[in-house]
Amino acid sequence: MLGSAVVTGLTWAAGPVPPAAATTTQAAPIELLQDGGFEDWSGPTAQPNQSWRVTANGNGTDNGDAGPICHQSRNCVDVTSHPRLGNGWLWFHSNPSTLPANTSVSQDVVIPVGVPVTLSFFFANFAARAPYSGRLTVQVDGVDVMWLSEQETTFDYRPRTVDLSAYATGTSHTLTFKYHRDFGSGPASILVDDVSLSTPGLSVDESIPDLVPVHFSDQLPLTFSATSHQAPGHRLTATVQGLPKGLSLATSAVSQGSSTWEFIGRVVAAASPVPYPVLVTVSDEVQEQQLRFSIRVDPESASVAYTGPTRAMPDATGDKPVDLLLTAHVTQQADGDPGQLSLANRATFVDLDHNNEVLCTSEVDDSGQASCRHLGALPAGADGRTYRIQVLVGDDTYFTRARSAPVPVTVGVTGPDRWLLSSSASFTFAS
Repeated sequence: MLGSAVVTGLTWAAGPVPPAAATTTQAAPIELLQDGGFEDWSGPTAQPNQSWRVTANGNGTDNGDAGPICHQSRNCVDVTSHPRLGNGWLWFHSNPSTLPANTSVSQDVVIPVGVPVTLSFFFANFAARAPYSGRLTVQVDGVDVMWLSEQETTFDYRPRTVDLSAYATGTSHTLTFKYHRDFGSGPASILVDDVSLSTPGLSVDESIPDLVPVHFSDQLPLTFSATSHQAPGHRLTATVQGLPKGLSLATSAVSQGSSTWEFIGRVVAAASPVPYPVLVTVSDEVQEQQLRFSIRVDPESASVAYTGPTRAMPDATGDKPVDLLLTAHVTQQADGDPGQLSLANRATFVDLDHNNEVLCTSEVDDSGQASCRHLGALPAGADGRTYRIQVLVGDDTYFTRARSAPVPVTVGVTGPDRWLLSSSASFTFAS
């Protein structure tokens, strides 16, 4: 089935980037006629063109057996008769005569139901002189929809249009160009070329940026809709290529002649400075339109806090290393789309006061917890030692690099042989 379609309202439902200015990409109109330029030519016969039927009465208006259809190869070119483009055209001409003239060309065409339809053509009248009794009529099913008088003289081709949407019934109609001249008319040379009966083509209206940033673990809150006269809503299709892992396209609503799609899922692809090129193709079974944009996956913002004790005591002798249980908690910047914290890379505990000495490392679990042990030996002859501990996480692959605020942890030589949880410190820092 032929007709028209429009894709509308590609919008940001949410997200860090505002929508771009709305733009429209329009496909070529869908042509319903065959050979509107009269280029097909089988010779000066009664039916020289396989797409158009010819009727003529032979009183000067029929250009011989071929009727009003002219062609460059046919020697019917003069100063008042020539095509606008190409090689073919219609020439309705008459010489002074006491005889009437009637000639026409027509074509049957199916106009889809409920679509906007426009008839357009180019018209010229080079040689009309009084008395002006002739006229060119445009008809659909024998009913006049436009007429042009011989008195309307033009010395070049001029465009003419008429709305035929009232005939969009889904059935066949007959389009006719008919020339009539009464008794005793003056000469005329009326030309018609480049006839078109068309419906609007598929268009895509969108307001999506060329580059869309999205964080790891986040959704892509975009929707778009298509409306078509060429197929019912359930037969409209949209396909996508190039989405980051975790995202897909799904139909969210269908109504008469329209459908809406949305991107579902969450990004599970690693962050990359190289954007993903995305291609969306919308089809209404007659035409298709493509929408191109890019998605850049950014790491999720992370923060980390040291959550272990800030003071520990060795055994009474002070000879054995202290078993330090270091702990930290990793969190994500709240955005409504929590990520898998275990992908925040390993948590590394370092001592800033001793050249960033790595004390221990730990995996981060899905709840954001990390813990590991360090055997803290006291320097010979020292009464204690103070660590300035900082925790490092992330590698910009799934989560940003983050480090905790430094926390002093003191190991002393007096007190019971156990940890003393004097005051747990918790700090956050997001890079």
